[in-house]
Order: sequence, then structure tokens, then C-alpha cells
Amino acid sequence: MRNVRNFTELPSNLPELVDTAEFTGGRKLNVGIDIDGVLAPYHKPYEVLFGDHVCPERKRPIRDFMHGISETAIAAVLGKDRAEMFRNKDAFLNSEESLGILPITGSVEAVGRIATVHNTWLITSRVPGVRLGTERWLEAHFQTENIKGLIMLGSEEKGAYASKQKAFKELQLDVHIDDMPKHLNEARVAGVTGRILFGRYPWNRKNIAPGSHRASNWERALERVNRIAELTYTDPRNSLVLQPGSVAPRRLAEVQPASFEHLDLAA
Repeated sequence: MRNVRNFTELPSNLPELVDTAEFTGGRKLNVGIDIDGVLAPYHKPYEVLFGDHVCPERKRPIRDFMHGISETAIAAVLGKDRAEMFRNKDAFLNSEESLGILPITGSVEAVGRIATVHNTWLITSRVPGVRLGTERWLEAHFQTENIKGLIMLGSEEKGAYASKQKAFKELQLDVHIDDMPKHLNEARVAGVTGRILFGRYPWNRKNIAPGSHRASNWERALERVNRIAELTYTDPRNSLVLQPGSVAPRRLAEVQPASFEHLDLAA
């Protein structure tokens, strides 16, 4: 079920990407993209699973207000601990029903453009146990042939709080797009210069990771990727300045990181 793109309405106002190969001797940016909250609506599995649950205090279904609260708050309303709620969510993500979840507006076209121009990995805190469901959802909604791989770093204990820092460092990313300030702080420590905080959620509305840039939607995210590309190769204040006609330094080893379970989606 590959490349079925009719599930999502594609916006026509997304900017074209700067092709860095035009002025870097062929070098592309290395880009990491999160999944939940960036490509997939973060709350949708919970809405499908628990949306009809009536909150005794508010006397209305949880679907009416869950988009304004965190996972911890959802678990409290449901009377579940977070680990149990994560297990319910993971079972849903591996089900056929999860294929009906629509990607976040603009993400299908945006990821297609990024992966066509740059080296692109999807780096998620989902647990490896939902790899099959995640692959099927990506193949149903996105063009995956240009995506270099899917890296899944989650665990039942840590959930979305599993660290991505080692992946950032081994892939030598230039850009990472994530909705969690924690992961952008990890990206900063790993040396990722282009850090994009995606969306406005309860967990990132007031907390923007130092040095990162907010992108409230995919139009803004693509604009920022373009700006990062321009700064990386043309700004005299940047350490990777290239003179006209010069060849970009090969900062990245174009090899698969051996320490991660890695899936080539194009295979």
C-alpha cells in the first residue's frame, strides 16, 4: 500500500526548497524529522480510543478538550497510568484502523520536497514494537522512496522522553524538526545547527528550546529549512563558508549508523 496520497488535501502555498547542490558541489543537508506532532496528529490515537470517555469533572467527552492538555493529563482524566495508556496507543498504531489517521496539513508535500532535495531520516520516540504499523501508515500517506530510513528509539518506560541525541550525532544532522523542546536541546548538544520547533502544543507553547526557531506549520518549516541552507553555505559568520566554485567539506559519513535498528523505506 505505497504512496497512496489521496488521504490528505495538499496545500498549494508551500515554498520550493533551495537545492544546496547548486552551490555546494553536490553536498546536501542531513535532515531529521520527528513523526508524532510533526507528521501525525499527536492526540488522534487517544481521541479514537478514548474520545467518548466522559470526564466526571467537566461532564463532557474527553474529545472536546484533549487537544489542549498533555498526555499526562489525559491519563489522569482516564484514570490510567501513562504506561498503560502508551500500551493502548501502541496496539492501535499497529492496527488497520490507524491507517485512517490523516497526516498533519502540509506534511505530505513538505516531506516529499525535503526528501527529494536533502538526505532525510525519520527519527521517532515510538517503540520498535510499532514499526510495522508505522511503516504501513507512512507508505499509505507519504512518498517514501527518497526517505533514507526510519529510526525508532522509544521504550515502554520512557515513551516520548527517550533520548534521540545519539542518533543526531551519528547521522551528523544539519537540521532537525521536532515538537518536543527536550529533543531540540539534545540536538543542540549533538551539534545540530538547524533546530526547528514545530507546532504549538501544551508542551511547547511557552517553552522554546534555546537557539531553535518556531514553525507553527509546514509552510513556515520549509521557509526555515531554506534559510538554514542559505546561512550554512553563504553567511560569512558561519564556519562552513564556501567560496564561489568551491566544494563543500564532507562533514557526513554517508553510511548507515550501525548502532540503530535502521530501515531503508525504499527497499
